[in-house]
Amino acid sequence: MQPTQPIQQFINDSGAATVLEELKQYFADNKPNGLIVSDVLDDEGNQYVDLVQEGGGVWGVALVGYTYIMEEMGIRFFSLAGTSAGAINTMMLAVAGNAADKKYITILDHMLKLPLDQLVDGQNEIKDGKVVVTKYTRFIRWLVKNLIIKSNFIKKLIKLLRWLMVLFITLSVGSFIGNFLIDYSTSKWLGLTPLLLLVLIFLLLAYSMSKFKDFLDKGIGLNEGKFFHNWLNNVIAGHTVDNDANGQPIINLEHFHRHFSRPVNLRVRPGREDDATPPAANKRMICIITCDITSKNKIMFPRMWDLYWKDKASVHPGDMVRASMSIPGFFKMFHVKVHEPKSEAKKDAWKRHLGWDGNAIPDAVNFVDGGAISNFPLNVFFNPNYPVPRMPTFGARLDSDDGTDTIAEADTIAEYAGAMLSSIRGYYDKDFILRNPSFQQGICCVNLKGHSSVNFFMDEKGDTEKKQLFLKGAMAAAAFLKTFDWEKYKTDRAGDISKIDYTVDPNNLEDPLTRNANLQHELTTIKNTSVRQTVQHKMPELQSAKTE
Repeated sequence: MQPTQPIQQFINDSGAATVLEELKQYFADNKPNGLIVSDVLDDEGNQYVDLVQEGGGVWGVALVGYTYIMEEMGIRFFSLAGTSAGAINTMMLAVAGNAADKKYITILDHMLKLPLDQLVDGQNEIKDGKVVVTKYTRFIRWLVKNLIIKSNFIKKLIKLLRWLMVLFITLSVGSFIGNFLIDYSTSKWLGLTPLLLLVLIFLLLAYSMSKFKDFLDKGIGLNEGKFFHNWLNNVIAGHTVDNDANGQPIINLEHFHRHFSRPVNLRVRPGREDDATPPAANKRMICIITCDITSKNKIMFPRMWDLYWKDKASVHPGDMVRASMSIPGFFKMFHVKVHEPKSEAKKDAWKRHLGWDGNAIPDAVNFVDGGAISNFPLNVFFNPNYPVPRMPTFGARLDSDDGTDTIAEADTIAEYAGAMLSSIRGYYDKDFILRNPSFQQGICCVNLKGHSSVNFFMDEKGDTEKKQLFLKGAMAAAAFLKTFDWEKYKTDRAGDISKIDYTVDPNNLEDPLTRNANLQHELTTIKNTSVRQTVQHKMPELQSAKTE
């Protein structure tokens, strides 16, 4: 499948096509064996990887740019995982065509046809079968466009409140002093000035409280999210189970399962000594992360679908993505009624998936954005049964910097709250990488500094910013592929220090000689041949690290 003229024009205008040409030339000039990223291939020579995509609002456009480079370089995706915006691209990759197809063409077509500003849907009304934009919706769009997406919005708001307070105090003191310096007829009006300002502040607070009540009444979110939900359902239904024009549209989880688990003819690269059996198509996995705040659990869809719905025919794949794409405060929580919560089937599902201890299962649950608990679920494809992986886990991260560690300021309440929330929401994923550092080698960080993740009004200035986001995703992917070393990745995955580090000196209190003695003894307890050989190979490095 080749891109249509509008899609190719978008790619060319963005500069991504040039990035691709330069990347291909780089491998032609510097890599005699070409690009090698996996030991799993199909009949067309495409290489397969698992892919995890991070959430980030409209930054998700950059994920399509990342996908463009990967697919044009002959990389395809076996298992998929994502959160929020990452869940959207994950679902698109899952439903668009066959496993060996280039998916970015279809995804880019959907993206260019999506009016982003309509995602800010407030709470509209339906009259005579038509959508009527309410005053509330117009207010929300004004609020998001003029305040929320602006940089330092909170700081500016606090600064405004400070100036109002200073003005109030100044007027109060001035009116008091004026009583002694000017005549009564003038000073009495001067004395009313701070009172009028106080009334103005009170009216502003009352107006804000009324809007906040609307915010609470609408599911603790400025926008219902219905437009996005309906759009995604229609997009998914535009694809069929068997990828044929007149086939069964994908409108429920049963259809999705039949589509996603279709046979893929894969083979393992010649010369691999162990694990020469290619992965089976029915082992392909898709994982969409969301947060059930009613039961206080991290939820992985579709694996846990039976916690809430009657059967697979009752679930639309778009429901799972909508549950994940529920930015707290921005989108209304996604509300789902639990089918027959008192039934034995539901009790069994809740016990099996969540370890539910027998208390009453809720009649309904609310979901918020999966990024609140796990925005980059790199751990979902970790399989200790394969110390030497057959294919890598790639990860596309979206950030406002280059992905290096930064120091958070906490000098103000806003900075303190931001630093605390970032620590909480990010550490679940970071902890896995700390324990399995080799996974870091598969992560590509897309630097999106200067772009707001909630700028749903970027289309008002044409598609310039979309092209910039797409290009940055493509550039990051190209830079990543130039440095990725598949052989090193396999070796380091097998020899992750975390496999032995916590048993050699778990409290980091032993003296160096004892540590090294324990390390030598540890070799006798490792039964897996590949891991033992890797540890022996890395012994000097490990001993040095323990001694320093």
